[in-house]
Amino acid sequence: MKRRIRRFSRGFWLLAALLPCGCATLASEAGDDDAVRPNNLAGPFRYLVRPELASNAPYTLRRRSVDHRDATLLPLDGERVALYAAASVGGVSGIYRFIAEDGRSFVEQPDPQDPVLAAREAWEGATLEAPSVLRVGAEVWLAYAGTDGIGIARSSDGVTFTNATTPVLSTQGGSAWEAGATPQGPALTMLGASDFRLFYGAGGSIGEATSSDGLDWTRTGAPVLEPSAGETFDAAGVSDPEPWLAKTAEGRQVLRLYYAGRDAAGVTGIGLAARYADSGAMQKNPQPALSGPRLPRAPAVLPRDGYTLLFVTQRAGSADDEAFPALAVGIAPATLRLPAATP
Repeated sequence: MKRRIRRFSRGFWLLAALLPCGCATLASEAGDDDAVRPNNLAGPFRYLVRPELASNAPYTLRRRSVDHRDATLLPLDGERVALYAAASVGGVSGIYRFIAEDGRSFVEQPDPQDPVLAAREAWEGATLEAPSVLRVGAEVWLAYAGTDGIGIARSSDGVTFTNATTPVLSTQGGSAWEAGATPQGPALTMLGASDFRLFYGAGGSIGEATSSDGLDWTRTGAPVLEPSAGETFDAAGVSDPEPWLAKTAEGRQVLRLYYAGRDAAGVTGIGLAARYADSGAMQKNPQPALSGPRLPRAPAVLPRDGYTLLFVTQRAGSADDEAFPALAVGIAPATLRLPAATP
């Protein structure tokens, strides 16, 4: 198993280094396969196993009646982490908050038991999806998707949020490449003070919008990520962006973008793209960072000291009655084994 992981890791980064760009965006930082360096922390990932997680490994949240999906993560104090996800609890659909003392073993019962955000505005429709959380000064911002587009809710404590009265991105003002599709799958990040970025999916590609205050957003024009040509894992579409502002081994700032790729047969996998520049198209790695038979999508990364966790939404199992969504966890470097999970 370890030999296969090494071979995959070597191929993952070697192919990235051969991409036609002198900057070698994804992999000039590569070293030996077992070193814990920035390249290894970015992938490829393997799924967690027991006892890294409890009995449901690789799932951290899995319940038929709840439909956990679309995770986003907010580090708290110490190892504690808050996970926000779209879910249905007691017949109420919304965005809920879950807590893990060890950063990966989330308590099934959400905290609080009521959703931190439920549909209340006309533009939102009946169900909220795809939350993306970001700490901004003393506030917590939560981008999310509704029927008519993407909104940003705000909170002073990460528990009580105020719904957006109007979407910040909708079909109005959409670029030609969006083909009239409603923006979905938002992902918030900051590149610097007063430099907010909002990545989103539309028309099978991924776009970017910029803002200086988080209120008024301007689309950048061309998509930053499009489907690949040929028989590739993302030939039919890319969606569910997840940005991570990181450092290379040489100390250069790099913006990594995880995403869900879909092939011609409808099979999904998690891809990785990146750029050094503050704007423009992303450069892809041709191999997925995580793949599996249960159709992983909606990636969310959690950088830790010496490793990175990747949360994905996928089928809860392979049986016909396990098609409901659940949240699974992967880790990079793939050769690292975590201590037993905290109960």
